[in-house]
Amino acid sequence: MKIKFWRNLDSRIRRWVWRRVWLQPKNQDEARTLIREFHWRDLLSESLRNMLEGAFNISRLRASDIMIPRSEMKVIQIDASREDVIESIIQHGHSRYPVIDDDRGVVEGILLAKDVLTWVGATDRDFSIKDMMLPPHTLPESKRLSLLLRDFQHKRSHMGIVINEYGEAAGLVTIEDVLEEIVGEIEDEHDREMESPSIRAVGEGHHEVNATVPIADFNRYFKSSLDPVGQETIGGLVLKRIGHLPAIEERVEIERFMFTVVRVSDRRIRLLDVSQAPSRR
Repeated sequence: MKIKFWRNLDSRIRRWVWRRVWLQPKNQDEARTLIREFHWRDLLSESLRNMLEGAFNISRLRASDIMIPRSEMKVIQIDASREDVIESIIQHGHSRYPVIDDDRGVVEGILLAKDVLTWVGATDRDFSIKDMMLPPHTLPESKRLSLLLRDFQHKRSHMGIVINEYGEAAGLVTIEDVLEEIVGEIEDEHDREMESPSIRAVGEGHHEVNATVPIADFNRYFKSSLDPVGQETIGGLVLKRIGHLPAIEERVEIERFMFTVVRVSDRRIRLLDVSQAPSRR
């Protein structure tokens, strides 16, 4: 009876039902496979495919996966003078800054650059960071990005302070960081102007190297001869040698260099610390 009913259906209806049954993914892995197949069949552009896969990523990524570590936070001391605050804003170019006392593990508030400019314009008011700063938006390291994005929207917040199991600030995450996991790197004219050098010395025997630095440029800077082995960037080379997406502070030795992962996202290594390998010292 069922077979007869199926055969009597209009062919267009049968095709529609067939597509609905076979193209309806039952889990995220099947959905990812379907998205990649659509891309392979030229039904989805590369950018749209990346955005859809990025949307899946934020449902499983946590704040700790994308946060800026505490040691890299650009902070302002709560007792800083007006001149020091303005100098920091000019130097770093951010719109928001965590405010601390002496301990980076305790964030007292968030200072908005626009509020500083407004306050400076009012010459009859004493400069007070305590009066200007906003309460910090705190969240646990385990907070999923999908929930965090919703919190940012509801609270109209753009920056969150990530708290570890001891109640200390472990780092910070911004709404831009979350959105970049979906749409990719977000840059504007100011970002390009303020961009730090791709390779820069940060201490005795240590250099910070952006993972996007071409291997040829790396070799030229360090007078080395690293073999690209099919990779174009230094981040790609390190990723290939490690064999998996590494955690922060994971290390690998390549020829005479020790590479330490400083910043990483779900998709790629972002920043590396490069020093002389122990065996070559």
